[in-house]
Amino acid sequence: MSYNHILVAVDMSHEAGYLCQKALQLSEPAKTRISLLHVVEPIMAMPPYELPSAFPEGLEQQMVEQAKQRLNELGRENQISEWDLKVDIGATKSVILHHAHTDNVDLIIVGTHGRHGFSRLLGSTSNAVLHHAECDVLAVRIGRENSGR
Repeated sequence: MSYNHILVAVDMSHEAGYLCQKALQLSEPAKTRISLLHVVEPIMAMPPYELPSAFPEGLEQQMVEQAKQRLNELGRENQISEWDLKVDIGATKSVILHHAHTDNVDLIIVGTHGRHGFSRLLGSTSNAVLHHAECDVLAVRIGRENSGR
């Protein structure tokens, strides 16, 4: 199957490069656009907690700037145009689905850890994207063998 636009949803882990390689394997040279997207979850404090005392001022913006730097590195390493590197703030599932819809994506690539406990929550994003996307979704199993460690 041939794809015109692949959206790779990446976190800032070592495995992000592995997802990029999967996208490159599925692309046809000079025909397939590959975009990388990282989503920063908004920092929210629920009453009775106060945001200023719980989180340093500007933390969310620092997270965005760090993500942009890492995404630029990832783009350079995988020859992906800086125009196709996006960092957004919001609920991860919703942001991924929004970009897929508005950018006319026909394949979303997400990583899944397939673990237990806290890491299982990370899989909930992959699961939500799988069930709500309007296009094909490739959930790539991420494990120690892919991490480069």
